[in-house]
Amino acid sequence: MAVSYAELPRQLRAAAVLVNPRTECSGVPQKLLNYMASATPVVSFAGSAKMLVHEVCGLVVEDADIPALATAIIRVIRDPELGARLGRRARALVTEQYSWDQTAARVERVYTRLIRGESCAAAAVTQELE
Repeated sequence: MAVSYAELPRQLRAAAVLVNPRTECSGVPQKLLNYMASATPVVSFAGSAKMLVHEVCGLVVEDADIPALATAIIRVIRDPELGARLGRRARALVTEQYSWDQTAARVERVYTRLIRGESCAAAAVTQELE
């Protein structure tokens, strides 16, 4: 079912659990940030869940472990209190650390380093932006 961008937040909040089935991501997956911002519990494979802390702000399972992913989904559905707690903490994390203001500040620091002629190895830039 296609959903407009305006409708997307309501649809995400209406779900019992949101699943991030991506096993690898070199950066920060925008889908995961949107999931976290909705305050809906998230279950994700580890490879694309760098910002999720298992059992703190989401449930994270080993990459490609389909039975573990299914078990985590069922766990959240059967324990709404757990899901609510994970969702609240995920929203707090994304609001505090991944807002547009936070992202802009990180990008600004990278540009400042470049303007000053400081070394900006790819790994350092990636770490700064994450």
